Amino acid sequence: MGIRLPRRHHHRHLCGTYAGPMLVLGENNAPVLNDIAWYGGNSSVGYKGAGWTTPKWPNQAYPGKVAGPRRIGQKKANAWGLKDMLGNLYEWTLNFTYDYPDGELVIDPTGPATGKNHPYRGGAWNHYAVQCRAAKSYEGPPTLRGNNLGFRVALVMKSGP
Repeated sequence: MGIRLPRRHHHRHLCGTYAGPMLVLGENNAPVLNDIAWYGGNSSVGYKGAGWTTPKWPNQAYPGKVAGPRRIGQKKANAWGLKDMLGNLYEWTLNFTYDYPDGELVIDPTGPATGKNHPYRGGAWNHYAVQCRAAKSYEGPPTLRGNNLGFRVALVMKSGP
């Protein structure tokens, strides 16, 4: 047994298990996200501490004065029992950036063994609602840092005897 970052397709699968339709459009007003994610429209609600000033953010569902990252576990869990899979912090994934094979079924793709950038996924407290979704991905070098980037570890089980 060991731990590592999840691969990008694992992260996408685990993000996409919230119940009900999840068509998220627009900037900072997406009521469908309010119970499951911190994003630009709700991240200033009750926020205490130093953070970004938010009065000029467009179309906020809940206008406020300041926002920042949140303690995990405050939003509803998805079907896997995982919280904060969307919003709050983008999460790094293990793979180097690559394109999925076109028209080819691949089980558990690992991608290239080397590269420059890693994907990060899931949306963040300071981004638009439309970016808080399982399919949205950005990429950056492993040295990239920010108050909207984090990671989640995956438990790796050894198979076989």
